[in-house]
Amino acid sequence: MDNLKYRHWFSCGVFLQRYQQNRVKEQKVIAGTASAKFDALKNQLDPHFFLTA
Repeated sequence: MDNLKYRHWFSCGVFLQRYQQNRVKEQKVIAGTASAKFDALKNQLDPHFFLTA
């Protein structure tokens, strides 16, 4: 019985760890996308964009 409890808690821990890792990856993708959109908009406003790109 103790072995079953241990395996259950271990599985829950692995699941939570993977869930958190996926959330971090997701947030990094969202941040990268937002940064790229911001840079694109910023470059549209910069009159020297064509000279420095």
